[in-house]
Amino acid sequence: MTIFGIGNDILNISRIKKIRKKNGSQFAKKILTNQELKKYFKETYKTKFLAKMFAVKEACCKALGSGIRNKINFKNFELFYTRFGRPKLKFLNYAKYYAKKNKITRKHLTITYEKKYIYTLVILEK
Repeated sequence: MTIFGIGNDILNISRIKKIRKKNGSQFAKKILTNQELKKYFKETYKTKFLAKMFAVKEACCKALGSGIRNKINFKNFELFYTRFGRPKLKFLNYAKYYAKKNKITRKHLTITYEKKYIYTLVILEK
């Protein structure tokens, strides 16, 4: 296996708090998949949840080397957890095609919280 790409993101959670205050649930609907939206509406700490999702998806785009443009958007990535609590990534739509085209076989993800910040790291292997 070789590394295809590495992406990271650090985000001040207050940035997402301001967006939520201004736009309500519109931001969530823009970046979350249907499965993630269901979890979001049940979530107690909605700002922290959105910050995590945004940072993960930004790191994914960086690891792919695509950024958010063309056919790659936030809804092309879905975050879920194993039964042991390990975060995992699922590529959807164009990201799935792009990953297959580039022979990406493994995805690694870590998420770290601090009081004001969230940090994510994504490593893609082929």
